[in-house]
Amino acid sequence: MKFTVIGLKHEAALVRGIAKELGVNPQLVTPKKYKAGEWAVFSPADIKERVVVAGNVWEDPIETFQLSLLLKAVHVAGAKNGTLIAPWFAYGRQDRSVKKGEAPAGRVIADLILSTEVNKVVTLDAHSKRFQDFFKGKMVNILPTDYAAEFARRKNITAVAAPDMGARDRARLLSGKLRSPFIQIKKDRLGPGKVVSRIASGKPKGEDVLLVDDIADTGDTLFKAAAALKDGGARSVSAYLSHTTDLKKFRAQAKKHGITHVEAAFDHKSRKFSVPFKLLVSKGF
Repeated sequence: MKFTVIGLKHEAALVRGIAKELGVNPQLVTPKKYKAGEWAVFSPADIKERVVVAGNVWEDPIETFQLSLLLKAVHVAGAKNGTLIAPWFAYGRQDRSVKKGEAPAGRVIADLILSTEVNKVVTLDAHSKRFQDFFKGKMVNILPTDYAAEFARRKNITAVAAPDMGARDRARLLSGKLRSPFIQIKKDRLGPGKVVSRIASGKPKGEDVLLVDDIADTGDTLFKAAAALKDGGARSVSAYLSHTTDLKKFRAQAKKHGITHVEAAFDHKSRKFSVPFKLLVSKGF
């Protein structure tokens, strides 16, 4: 079955990559801004009934709103089966109200995307099961486990570690694939603004350990985890992330904290992928 693959012009690299994998020509859309300051997005007339919209849900609310307009536009234009491929979902970490009166932004974003009547949402390593559940069964969560395993083998990794409890499942999955020891690190909050990391299970002594997590921005969790591993006798520490906000900057910081090698499936600053686009179309196409 033929698809229409479409996306906003500022996501050209992603749109073209997905279109190439599906064997079709990409269609790029430029949002229009009226004199009053309002945005409008129009779908091309020649779309198939099955449409793939490729575009990330970025932190910038204007870009996210434009993407939502495009999703609705293709539905209005006649698409009967619409899929959004969004490797990154900003606000996914805000999947609950932490402080009194705080809006759970992850739910707000999910409700916005679902309001466009999209049929399926494909993403790369959503932050949590809670966030995925906001999409009412329409989200397909893809993990880069096979590519993390390739990286681990190239770097002669001998053990896999989760830097906190939230990373446990993705790290265990990789540990099982590699048939390597698993190390769980736990964060203890000692007071306001004071967090320490400790080995909760597993033995890092003499191991070349790979930390696995969904995203690194400040890197604080990973840096504390690396220190705990080194204190526990790890021979070396590396890291594989599904996302980085700025991979070049993070690598420089990580080196100062004793993390030897770092790789990311998707770096947001450069908008480059180290994994092939076929990973994003591996389910449901």
